[in-house]
Amino acid sequence: MQIDTVEKGQLMIVTALGGPRETRARLIDLGFTPGTPICVLSRSHESIIVKVRGGRIMLNNLLASNIEVEQGQEKGGLYSGKFQSKYCFGR
Repeated sequence: MQIDTVEKGQLMIVTALGGPRETRARLIDLGFTPGTPICVLSRSHESIIVKVRGGRIMLNNLLASNIEVEQGQEKGGLYSGKFQSKYCFGR
């Protein structure tokens, strides 16, 4: 599924990046690599704010639509995969 369809506060794992090579390179530079946990913090009609690698990044919806994700899984207690995950809102 694409990140632009994910509910706020849900832990997801990046599975693939789409789009042209320049778009994929930009997303990788921002920290979106396959296997990376991310969380949607907020969204609007034009943009989405996600937590990735401890930082918050705002992407326009067109760029965000190139990020493929899957539901987070329990891995040693780090990723709960539950709505309102501690990863998403913890420090």
